[in-house]
Amino acid sequence: MSEQKVHAEPKTPAEFYKLGQTLYRGGYFGQALTVFEKGLDLAPGDPRFVSYIGVLTALVRRDVKKALELCRKAIDEQPYVGQWYVNLATVYEKSRRKDEAVDVLRRGLVAENGHRELLSMLKKLQPRRKPVIGSLDRDHPINKLLGMFSYRLAAKKKAS
Repeated sequence: MSEQKVHAEPKTPAEFYKLGQTLYRGGYFGQALTVFEKGLDLAPGDPRFVSYIGVLTALVRRDVKKALELCRKAIDEQPYVGQWYVNLATVYEKSRRKDEAVDVLRRGLVAENGHRELLSMLKKLQPRRKPVIGSLDRDHPINKLLGMFSYRLAAKKKAS
């Protein structure tokens, strides 16, 4: 006879959040949405639940307008939490609004510098520029030096 682990039903907002996170990270979006909604019932207006319900509303229900509203609400409540920017950027990315996703990620890095998921997502979405000298490898020291120089020159032009 095989034993099955019996998991107790979460009772506190923290337990709902932890379970929702586990389900979300595991790709069980529908179940995660249900758990986060139950958690929000216990902690009305809690930005943790609002943000994840937002991103999951886009992924599960395909209601981008409502998803954007919820994700922005979480950021308005807690503008210093990098994860809320990741969630909003995910909604933009899934709705094929890549430029807006990149802008949100950059704002998120200002709010929480060094946030791993923000950096990872930004690296994935932000296109790399072509090497200055195409016949040399991207990592060649000359390409790196010329690339840094041309980037700074373009940034100065943009600022003026």
